[in-house]
Amino acid sequence: MTSHIYQKAGGFIELSTPMGNLDRVGGLETLKEWLEKRSRFVLENTRRSLHRLPPPRGVLLTGPPGCGKSFLVSCLAGSWQVNLVKLAPSRLFSSLVGRTEQNLAKALATIRSLAPCILWIDEFEKFFPRVESSGSDGGVLSRVLGLFLDFLQEERPGIFVCATTNAIRGLPGEIMRAGRFDAVFFIDLPDKEERKAILETLLKRYGLTEQIQVTHVVLEGTEGFSGAEMEQAVTEMLYECEWSGKEPGEFDLLRKTREVIPLSSTMDEEIASFREWCFSRARFASPPGDSGRKERRKVCHISPESRPA
Repeated sequence: MTSHIYQKAGGFIELSTPMGNLDRVGGLETLKEWLEKRSRFVLENTRRSLHRLPPPRGVLLTGPPGCGKSFLVSCLAGSWQVNLVKLAPSRLFSSLVGRTEQNLAKALATIRSLAPCILWIDEFEKFFPRVESSGSDGGVLSRVLGLFLDFLQEERPGIFVCATTNAIRGLPGEIMRAGRFDAVFFIDLPDKEERKAILETLLKRYGLTEQIQVTHVVLEGTEGFSGAEMEQAVTEMLYECEWSGKEPGEFDLLRKTREVIPLSSTMDEEIASFREWCFSRARFASPPGDSGRKERRKVCHISPESRPA
């Protein structure tokens, strides 16, 4: 079945296997609640609703690398129990005149036949860089962008688009216009409460809840870590303990967190600039908890109290 669909779409889409459900995603409570409110309108006929709501279109997720954007999309498909269809932009483009547009049309037609589904476009900025920066392609990118904008704008029940990007500023302005996506969410580095939730989820996943507690010391040791970096520390600890034949403990985890150099250290200025740019252009995926206010104030001097809900 999977290979048949893949061939029908010319290899321009992939059916991915969900990585669980939203219970596996630590933190991001604001975003998860927003998605939950729209779940039945993706899965059912929205015309049955009292106010005849239009079908949800999708969401654009942005934030620093490793903060869980792709993982959340995969888990969302698992929670909704729908097909997770990943668009493969690199295969769409062809040197033959008109072929790229035909490829995209074929891919979108196949995606419509798979509803209800989540259409996932990873590294969205590489698919649609700013059109004015690519004027030597004979207008191919402009035409492809036009086709895709029509798809985003039209009513397409049962198809929820999730686009993820680490470089939202590289997208053309047309993508960001209201009506293309239902919302743009910024997924920031996790604050203290979110790090606790992520670590507890990781320890449960690897069967370590009895050996290691998420203490204040552990949380302080992971300040500035993304979810991916915390998982790296946990797996590094497990490899070390498996090799030495000892039971892992809190000290072993702390030792590994000191060896991981987070992006918040190596890309401090870039992340601060990214956060400030998103402040007035996107919703934040997490509620502004007390620890989040304090930690994020270090790198973004805009008052969190005035942040958009």
